[in-house]
Amino acid sequence: MESTLQIAKRLDKELKKWNYKFAIKHCVNEYTTRDGLVEPFLQILRYKKFEDYTHEYKVKTKSVDTVIQTKKGQKPSIFIECKTLNTSLSGRPYAQLSGYYRNAPEAKIGILTNGTHYHFYSRSLKDPNKLHRDPFFTFDIENYNFSDLEKLSSFDKQSIDIKRIINQAEDSYFLEKFNDGLFKTLYKPKKELIKLIYNNMGFDRLTDKVRKKIFTLMNSISLEESIERIKVAEAKDSKTG
Repeated sequence: MESTLQIAKRLDKELKKWNYKFAIKHCVNEYTTRDGLVEPFLQILRYKKFEDYTHEYKVKTKSVDTVIQTKKGQKPSIFIECKTLNTSLSGRPYAQLSGYYRNAPEAKIGILTNGTHYHFYSRSLKDPNKLHRDPFFTFDIENYNFSDLEKLSSFDKQSIDIKRIINQAEDSYFLEKFNDGLFKTLYKPKKELIKLIYNNMGFDRLTDKVRKKIFTLMNSISLEESIERIKVAEAKDSKTG
């Protein structure tokens, strides 16, 4: 099996050979965008029409623009919503793509595209009946670097592993939520955290005056000092561990 580096180099070569600018001139609606930009992009990822991907896949009374079947004999696991070139992918397009997932348990990954920009989503950690609000990966055929190609390589037909992609996406979403939660906890801390800090200082009775004093001390300077001490402690732990 090809390595990530080998696939990324091949993708780079194929994308540079592709005259997508010619296709852009002829993309006037969703169908021409899909045929002129989205299909060639999927083919660069080595998916074959009919064999690996099809159009107008039925979910209840609606039709998904394009779906990818990553394993033969199984239902498609990737849904793609295609929009006209230069269309914004936020708001209604996201809601439309996410709406399919309540009635399609087979779908694991969602891709929203306007032909040049590709937004990749997995199901929400809070509500698995819809997609996470933010993409875990974005790719722009007109502006990418080699790191983007390495990430895109995980969607190549020859190496795609849906479970691995979902795990990585969920780790990314979880880290994002953790960082957000940590910020909310440390910035303007609540009484519970202040009380815990006071107890760790070796005191018991927390007065309103002391609480306010600790509140004012909870700032970027004190946090930076604590971080430096944590780094030292972690270094010691790694040596003894």
